[in-house]
Amino acid sequence: MNGLEAINNANGWNMAALGILVVFSSLIILSVIISQLHKALTLWQKKGDWLPGKNRSETTVPAAEALNNETAKHDPAESITDSGTKRPALSERSENAPVSPRSTDEILQAWSPLFEKLDTPFDLAQLYKLADEEDMPHPHLTITRLREENLLIPDESRKYTFTPPQK
Repeated sequence: MNGLEAINNANGWNMAALGILVVFSSLIILSVIISQLHKALTLWQKKGDWLPGKNRSETTVPAAEALNNETAKHDPAESITDSGTKRPALSERSENAPVSPRSTDEILQAWSPLFEKLDTPFDLAQLYKLADEEDMPHPHLTITRLREENLLIPDESRKYTFTPPQK
């Protein structure tokens, strides 16, 4: 027995049909699960409402809503420093407040007082803190630029040294 006759005698056609049926029904079930997964995740996020033992009086506020509520409470131009003092609003700040410098020379001119306040070598965290206290614009971008131009040089202990350019 060879070929189609062997397939007929061993119930091969039934086995092939059953295999196709299993594969396609599995794909259908998988697609239904994937299409309804968002409902299961929403239910999981709200599990405190339906699981016993949870305090039902607690309400969860989505992060975006909490942020909107927080910013509505105070003027976004005002902020509180680490020492607890309130920074003035943008309209109250002096007109000589630093603006975002475009050239390296402008950056060095604006940031040189900060480097003079730091010990050598210093942590970048100290520099960020000083920049925040002095209301320097875009400290992350500026420090990254100083590092790329090799004006802030790291040592083995992950501390940095400021080396002004030679003129």
